Amino acid sequence: MYAVSISLGSSSAVVAVAAATIATAAGEEKSAPIKLTANSAGHRSTPVMAAFAGNEEILFGEDARALYARAPEVVVPYLFAFAAVAERHQEQQRRCNMGGDSEKGNNDDAEKSALALKREIEEAAGKQFKGSCPLLTGEGDEAQKPGFCLPNRGDEVGEKNGFISAEDMLVGFFNHIKKHTVDGACGLTATAENVSTQEETPQQAKYPEIILTIVVPRYLFQGAVTLNNSQQEEESSGSQDAGRRDAIQWLRNTILRSHLGAVAMHVSVLFSDEAALLAMDAVSCRPHQSHPMANRYFLLPSSASASPMAAINGAVASSWPYSRVLVVKWGSLGVSFTRLCLEGGCLVDEPRTVFLRASQKAVNSPGAEFGFAATSCGGGDAVNLALRESLATTFAQKQRRVLGYQSLSDFPARAQRRLLLITEEKKVALSKAAQVPVEVEALAEGIDMRDTVTFSRVRVDAALRGEWGFIESFERVLVEYLHLLEQKEDGAIDAVVLCGGMLNMPCIAQSLRNIFTQHANMPREGRRLFARNLVIMEAGKTTTLVVDGSKDSGTSFSQSVSNKIIFGAEELPCVGGCLHSYHLALGALQEQEHGYRDDTKSRKKGKRKMFMGRKKQERAEGSRRVWLALTFGDAGKHSAGNQRCNEVVMLQNSIFLYTESNLNALRSAVALQKEKNAPLRLPKAALTLLFAAHTLLPARVFLPVTGERRDPFVLYLFMGFQGTTQQQQQQKKKQERGASDEENALFHVAPLSDAGVTLPAVEEEEEQEQGGKWRNCIVFTLREREKSETESSGCEGKTVPLQLVLQLARVATHAFEPPVLGPDDVLTSVTLDLGEQ
Repeated sequence: MYAVSISLGSSSAVVAVAAATIATAAGEEKSAPIKLTANSAGHRSTPVMAAFAGNEEILFGEDARALYARAPEVVVPYLFAFAAVAERHQEQQRRCNMGGDSEKGNNDDAEKSALALKREIEEAAGKQFKGSCPLLTGEGDEAQKPGFCLPNRGDEVGEKNGFISAEDMLVGFFNHIKKHTVDGACGLTATAENVSTQEETPQQAKYPEIILTIVVPRYLFQGAVTLNNSQQEEESSGSQDAGRRDAIQWLRNTILRSHLGAVAMHVSVLFSDEAALLAMDAVSCRPHQSHPMANRYFLLPSSASASPMAAINGAVASSWPYSRVLVVKWGSLGVSFTRLCLEGGCLVDEPRTVFLRASQKAVNSPGAEFGFAATSCGGGDAVNLALRESLATTFAQKQRRVLGYQSLSDFPARAQRRLLLITEEKKVALSKAAQVPVEVEALAEGIDMRDTVTFSRVRVDAALRGEWGFIESFERVLVEYLHLLEQKEDGAIDAVVLCGGMLNMPCIAQSLRNIFTQHANMPREGRRLFARNLVIMEAGKTTTLVVDGSKDSGTSFSQSVSNKIIFGAEELPCVGGCLHSYHLALGALQEQEHGYRDDTKSRKKGKRKMFMGRKKQERAEGSRRVWLALTFGDAGKHSAGNQRCNEVVMLQNSIFLYTESNLNALRSAVALQKEKNAPLRLPKAALTLLFAAHTLLPARVFLPVTGERRDPFVLYLFMGFQGTTQQQQQQKKKQERGASDEENALFHVAPLSDAGVTLPAVEEEEEQEQGGKWRNCIVFTLREREKSETESSGCEGKTVPLQLVLQLARVATHAFEPPVLGPDDVLTSVTLDLGEQ
C-alpha cells in the first residue's frame, strides 16, 4: 500500500509518496520513507494550469504552460484557486436562495468576502498571465455554474461543448496528476480517458491501493478563515460546523469523481499550515539540545511505528505537552500567518482562528474579520514580474540603438510572455547558484538575448531588501498580525515554522529569521508575544534562541541544528501530508492483517466468521478501532447519518464537589441566596474541582475514600457558571503574580441536584487477595448520554445531553493508578442526568 499526498498551491502542485508494508506497520522501519515524485516531464512540481487545445482536447500542467507564449487566451492559470472561488460562488447562491431575512446580513458579508477573493485571483491572473482565459458564468443548462469557455469557437461547436465548469476541469487535472505522476510512483495501471466515473474499473474491483491526502491553502476556504464570533453565530454553531465540512467536502467529491477515486481507500484534506507542522515531524526538525523540547515531536512521530511513543537516537520521544506554533507560508500570491495550538500531540481547534493573509493588492472592504490584511505583500509571482522588468530593462539598454525600446511595454506581447516563462525557470536556478546566465533566441525582432548580470544573487537580494520592498512589506504585515495576537492575550508563541516557495531564496529565509529574532528580543512586545527560547524552524535547519542565566536579560545568542532530511520550502506541506497518509496506511495495513483478511477468507469458504484465538481477536478489534478512529469511521465519505463523526463533546462549565468537613458554609450560602434572591456563592476552600471547563468527554476522576465509614455517602455537586471559569483564570494569573485572592474567594455555582447525591452504604469486607487488602474509591464518570430515537430524529444542535455516573468501587491496594475497574469491582452506582450542555 502507498501513502500519497498532493499539495495544491496557487500556481503549482507537488506529489509525495511513501511505501507502507506489513514490516513497517510492525515498527521495523525507523522513519517514514517519504519521497517527492517527479512527473513525466522530470519536474517535481506541476503547474496548476489548463489549456484548450484543438479537437476539443484539454491540456494540463507543463503542456498547458507551454501554450501560454503562443496562445494566452486558451490558458487557464490558477486552476485550483478558480475552482475554489467558483464553488464558493455556487454555495453562496444556494444559501441566498434557501436563507431568509435573518441570514441576509451574514450572506452579505460572505458575499463580500467571496467577491474580494475572486477579484484578487483575477487581478493576479491579469498581471502574471495577461490575456489568459477568464472565469465566466455558464448560460442555458450551465446557468449559475462558473467555468471556462472555449475562446473563438466556431458555429459548429455547441454551447455545451464550448463551456466547461471549473469543477469538471479540476477533475481533469486530477486525472492528469494520476496518469503522469502517481501511476509511475505507485505502480498503478493507467485509466482510460473515456471511462465514466460511474463505471467500475478493474482497479475498483480489487482492494484500493493508496491512502490519499490533499493539502490545500486555508484562505480559499471561508469556513476555516471567518473570524466572526457574534452571538447569533455561536447559537448556530452546529450549522456553522456543517458549513465548514461542506466547504471541504466538495473537494473530496471532486477527487472521488476523478480517476484517483478508483484507487483511493481513504481521502483526507489538510490545510497547508497544518501539513507544514506535520512536515517538521517528518524531517525530524528538532530544537537544540539545550531546549526542553529537544527530542519531542509536534503531532506524529517520524518513526514507522504507529504507537504514541517513538525512539529517536536511542531515547524515548514524546509530543510537546503544550505549544503555540506560528506557521508562516509565503507562496506565489502572498503570505499567510496562522497560529496553531497543540496540547499533548493533538491539534486543538480554536473558536476564533487567528489567521491573516496579505496579497499583492490590499483588500480593505471586508477587513481582518475575513482574514484579509490591510497592507499588501506580494509573493513569488510578484518577484517574477519584477525580475522580468529588470531583465527587459537591461536588454533594452543594450539594444537601444537597434530597437529603440525604453521599457517592457515596448516589447511585443509574445516577447513579454516568453520573458515571463524564462524568468520563472531562472529564478528557481538562482536559489541554488550565485549567478545564472539568461539566453533567449530571437527575443525581439530577431535579436538574441544574452544576459549574465541581471540574475545575480547579490543584485536580486539587494532589490528584495530595498528597491522592490518585499522585506519591508512582510514586516508591515507581521506587525499587523502581532497586533491581533496582542488582542487575544492567551499565550506566547513557542515556535515559528517558515515554509512556501519564497523561502527557497536564501535572502528571504535569512531576513525572516532575523526579523523574528529581533521581535522576540524586544523588551516588552517580545516577552508578551514570543517565548524566551523561541524556535524558528525551516526546511533545512532549526534556530533556537538561547537566553543567559539572568531572568531579566535578553537573548544573548542563537544555536542552529541541521535537519536530518531536507526538502524544498514549497515542498514541506506535501511532505507533512504524506506523513499523515503514511500513518493512516499503517493503520489500514494492521486492520487488513488482523481483521479484513480473516473476514475475506471466511466469506470465500462460505462461513460467517472464522474462529480466532483470544490474542488474535484482541489484535483484530484493536486494529479495527484504530482505523475507525483515524478515519472517523466514514471511509472518506460523509453522509447525513454521520455528520458529527469528526466532532468531539466538550464540557462547557466546570463541575465542583463540596469537600468541607461540615455543612456550615453550604447552609450559610443557601440562607444568603434565599434572603437576597441572588445566585448561590460558595467559598473556594470548600470546593474541589472535579472536571474543568473545556474537558473533552468522556472523562473520569478517581477519589480515594479514607477512613472506615459504613454510613451512606452524601455528595453535593455543583456546576460553575461561565463567569466562574473566567474568575478561575483571573485568580490563577493573580496567584502567579503573587497577589492575594481574598476578593475572588467566592464562586458562583448551581447545584446539580436538590438534596445531594446519595451512595448507599456497603459493608466493608476484610478479604485478602494475593496478600493485599481492598480499598474503596469513588469514581466520577462524565459522558454523553445516548439519545433516544425521538431525540435523534431531530436536527443536530450545538448542545448534547450529558450524564454523570457516580460509582463506589473497590480496588486492590497494589493496583496501578488509575486502576482498571471490572464489573465485579463496582459496589454501587448512581446516574445523574445533567441535561444538555
